[in-house]
Amino acid sequence: MGVPVSGRGGLVVLAAALVGCTGRLEHEPGAYFGGVVTTDGGGSGAGGRATSLDGSPRSPAPDEGRSPPAPPPDAALPVEPDAAPPWDGPALAADTAPALPPPMPDAAPSACAPGQDAVAFIGARCEGCHNAMSPAKGLDLRSPGLGARTVGIASSCQGRPYLVAGPGAPVGHLLDKIEGPVPGCGNQMPVGGPALSDQEKACVREWAAQAIAKAQSGR
Repeated sequence: MGVPVSGRGGLVVLAAALVGCTGRLEHEPGAYFGGVVTTDGGGSGAGGRATSLDGSPRSPAPDEGRSPPAPPPDAALPVEPDAAPPWDGPALAADTAPALPPPMPDAAPSACAPGQDAVAFIGARCEGCHNAMSPAKGLDLRSPGLGARTVGIASSCQGRPYLVAGPGAPVGHLLDKIEGPVPGCGNQMPVGGPALSDQEKACVREWAAQAIAKAQSGR
């Protein structure tokens, strides 16, 4: 584009024309009044320094040479999650809870009534004939230690043991006598009194099993 330049007025016209081409006005309009802006590096490329036509250096624009603005302090920045360090300790057991013992089976109910003692009621029912002073057939059913006098001890009737371990349950002459008469060995005990009830007989058999177990263990 040819623009006539003559004198100072012509330079002003040329500066106005250049402003119209660039589309904006520099922050120092006075820099254009002293001459047309040029660069000493041969154009507007990198390395050039802006000067006016009369050779004086031009002040840089406000945005030139500044660092980019810092983000506002409350700007959300992406945060990388910290990676968990690898576990180098011993492996944990799958189940660290202590093993519980198996539940105990429910104890079988006692054949004896609450507070009932087989030895006590045998002695009370039979002490008229089998006491320490006059033990009929040599059997004392009243004094303490009845188990020691009956378990594995032979009776006066054909040598039959009073109490002995049988196949699954105790047997013996003492148990036979409370059940009924024994041929060749007398009547049912207690003689002259009411027979033991089924519950009392079961209580005596329970005590007999305990007495045999105690004798076998040597206690």
